[in-house]
Amino acid sequence: MEDIIDYLCKKHGISKTAMKAITESPFRFISEEMRSGEFKNFNVIGLGKFALKSKFKDPEVLEEFKKRYNVKNRSNSGRLEEPGVGESGD
Repeated sequence: MEDIIDYLCKKHGISKTAMKAITESPFRFISEEMRSGEFKNFNVIGLGKFALKSKFKDPEVLEEFKKRYNVKNRSNSGRLEEPGVGESGD
């Protein structure tokens, strides 16, 4: 993945941090939307459709699933860095 990001950085002339943000943003967006409680369907071009099964849209069934499999609400672990953080001098 790093090789692809490096290639795209050189091709488009943008920083590695910005390219990582662009490539990771669809997943970050989907996870934030699902955590908000609005269970929409998302179609990510080239990757497919992300959707919550209709049986889990019922809050009681969803809570039962969370308890059964010990699912905890996690904070967003995919935070963006400040612009320029982690850039190399090349």
